Amino acid sequence: MADSHKDKETTALFSPPLYIQRYTMVTNLVDRVKARKVVDFGCAKCKLVRRLKESPSVEEVFGVDIDGQLLKGRSKAIQPLTTDFLIRREKALCIRLFEGSVGDYDARMQNADVISMIELIEHLHPNTLSKLPEVVFGQLQPCYAIVSTPNSEYNVLFPNFTGFRHWDHKFEWTRKEFTKWCSNISKSYNYSVEYTGVGKPTPGFEMVGFCSQIAIFTRRFERQDKVVKMDPENLPYTFVSEGVYLAAEDSSVEDQLINQVIYYTRYLLYWMEQSSCEEGTVLETDKHENGCFTENSIVTIDKLMGFHSIQKLTDGNKEYLRKVLTSCEDLTLKDNVVTLCVADTIDSPEEADDQWTDKDEDNQDTIVTGQPEEDWDS
Repeated sequence: MADSHKDKETTALFSPPLYIQRYTMVTNLVDRVKARKVVDFGCAKCKLVRRLKESPSVEEVFGVDIDGQLLKGRSKAIQPLTTDFLIRREKALCIRLFEGSVGDYDARMQNADVISMIELIEHLHPNTLSKLPEVVFGQLQPCYAIVSTPNSEYNVLFPNFTGFRHWDHKFEWTRKEFTKWCSNISKSYNYSVEYTGVGKPTPGFEMVGFCSQIAIFTRRFERQDKVVKMDPENLPYTFVSEGVYLAAEDSSVEDQLINQVIYYTRYLLYWMEQSSCEEGTVLETDKHENGCFTENSIVTIDKLMGFHSIQKLTDGNKEYLRKVLTSCEDLTLKDNVVTLCVADTIDSPEEADDQWTDKDEDNQDTIVTGQPEEDWDS
């Protein structure tokens, strides 16, 4: 769900942070069952969605959240990084984001191997919560579903704490209440359920249970994958964006070579600019109207051939490299000089790849003590 209010101060409690422990439970399940398609309801900032790209078996990830503006703001986060082009997955992957509610059935979520609902249900209004079991377990029928929610019994360990952990929570259940809800689903839809959790209590208070309680549902029956009918009434969600990750076998030698050249051209331009600044001179990187850097930012064929991966792809043949670059729209080649056409300033390749890593300083799992609360829903 969306971020928690940050109107109180935070004090760190769990290591690793609780949200990482929750995400690890999901990725461990996905890897164990070798899931191909995963649906994450309440995906919010898409941090779990992005982690799932590291699971080798996954080919489709659908992130769903009711906050369409939040998803639009994270559209760039699901795009492949430079390293994703250089180091390809064994299997192609498509990540798609949708604005929608878990209380509405959308046929595009059909045939999921795993559905995750992490710190979601406590945010749902009663009407939506009552629809969830039928939509997820009655219609979508995933092989596995994993649900996490706060354990209210743990709240006694938070000093000076009253109310709920998040301003938007509609409830927080005890373990007994959560077990009852899960048991009803298990009996009604023919799923087995296993209980676990993350966030161990302070020694001596084991009786309160985990901070976040988790249920893992396993389907007891064989499901015939359904042909998705693209009737408008079955597609209530609004498509927001997608990111496509190519597999190694999907990429021609020419495509791999162009990606390598673009990467190393940016690399060389960046370090030339840094070197010129350190020497007290300014590297001329003024652009033409078409967005291309001028000839003063020089990257030559000879410099590019100095990189082992480019040598390997070209078999050391400069003429082959010239031929490939001539057909590339993102580069121009003139008099042995490669010019990179870009819309933005030159960034460090390392910075570009790290731009969407989980570095949010506010993602700390915390005790709420009249100071900022934990970002419980990251």
